Formats: sequence, C-alpha cells, structure tokens
Amino acid sequence: MTAGVVVSRTLMVMALVVAALICACAVAFRWFGYSIDRPPELSAEYSSSEALLAMEDLAGSLMAELPEEPRAGLFVSRRWETRSCYSGWNDSISWDGFVSVSVSYDFDSRTEESTGRIEYGERFAAELEDMGLNPTIERDTGRSDFSLHAERDDGLSIGYSSSYGLSLSTDCVVDDGQDVFTPPHARISPANDVQDLEGH
Repeated sequence: MTAGVVVSRTLMVMALVVAALICACAVAFRWFGYSIDRPPELSAEYSSSEALLAMEDLAGSLMAELPEEPRAGLFVSRRWETRSCYSGWNDSISWDGFVSVSVSYDFDSRTEESTGRIEYGERFAAELEDMGLNPTIERDTGRSDFSLHAERDDGLSIGYSSSYGLSLSTDCVVDDGQDVFTPPHARISPANDVQDLEGH
C-alpha cells in the first residue's frame, strides 16, 4: 500500500469522524434547546385547585386515624400555598400558567412534646401502607425524631415530621386560577388558616 493511499484513507476516516461529531453536536444543541424551552413535565394529574382539594382530602383521611383528642388541637396552623414552577438549568426558568402546590398542618414550634407525635407518625405510616403506599421512615432515637415520606400514584407527595407536622405537595401542575376552600381537619383559628395562593 502506497503512502498516498494511506494518507487518503486517513483523511477519509478523519472526515467521517468530524462529520459524526458535527451531527452529534447538532443533535445535542437541538435537545438542549428543547429541554430548557419546553414547559415542565406535570407532576400530578390535577390542576392547582383540584390538587388542593385532593391533598386536603388525603390529610383528612390520615388525621381520621388519630384520637379525637388531642387531634382537634394538635396542629396550630394550616397553610395552602401555590408557588411559581421552575425548570431548566439551575431551576432558572419560571413558567407562567404552572405552579407547585402544597398543604401543611403545622405543630406549635414552641412545644417539644415528641412521644405522642411519634405515635401519630406511626399511625400515619400504617394508614399509608393500608393505602398501598410504601412510606420511607427515618428515626433518630437520640433526639426522639420521626419522619416519613411517601409518593402517591396520582403525583401527590406526603411528608410528616414529629418536629414540624404534616405536609402534602406537588411539583408542577397547571394553575387553573380557581378559588376553593374546605374547613381544616383540626381546631385552627381563622387567623392561622392561611391561603397564600400566587395569582389569586
């Protein structure tokens, strides 16, 4: 094989490699542009108001497993929130028309009673298992802390902490702008029943 043939074949291989790299870069650029410009993936099968009602219904089902007393006075505040939905590199893009939604029932941070709160968390975990979920449970015996987390098939996330309380949330859902309300499942004063809904 002559030197000219070797050089010619080498140049041909290099040209093919360069062409493949150009194609790969073009595909990557198109995918990158698509991935940061497209709307976020919806995390639940509800709109914002539907999610609030679904989470409140789930909170009621869980709290029904607690004794009537001290359940009625166990939580000191309820909070409904919608927040801007972000996606893209470094969560830098806020999407109009989409929000994340949460419902929380909070303990009094000034009290440190933990034994009952751990028992209530165990009851919540058992109820979630009865619902077919598999909650992740964390215990810190040194500090008497208990927390759990679970995901429902419809996209709702459930969290409980013996330090903070019960929380339910979604990531991105469609913001339907609808105002809804249900009474809290605990004895909470109107001043501590907060609806912080962006765009409402």
